Amino acid sequence: ERGTMIVQLMNALPIKPAGIHVCYNNPTFHRSLSLCTWIMPAEAKVRFRYHYGSHMEVFYVLMGYGILRSILPVTDDGEPITDKAKEWIRKRLEIESQIPREDNVTVPQPTDILLGRGE
Repeated sequence: ERGTMIVQLMNALPIKPAGIHVCYNNPTFHRSLSLCTWIMPAEAKVRFRYHYGSHMEVFYVLMGYGILRSILPVTDDGEPITDKAKEWIRKRLEIESQIPREDNVTVPQPTDILLGRGE
């Protein structure tokens, strides 16, 4: 049942990933990944790739799949780079602050009487 939930989640995404690369450098994480893979249906398993090693080793493995290190939002030490994300959020907030808001949504109150079957 959990495996079908993964497939449903992947089908619900607005983008269709060709592959999902899970990169890790903790050897104890391997057991958890094995369990997850065992539970997944075959349709989901073919999309996942697991890479174990240091950050630099994983960067080189990903290059074999055409994923360049320069497009990943992490440093050579694996620390996240958040500058571009923060800039995008700032611009998005600026754009959305200029959109007029209308508070015309009517919500039933506890004292309202609702008619209908309640389905």
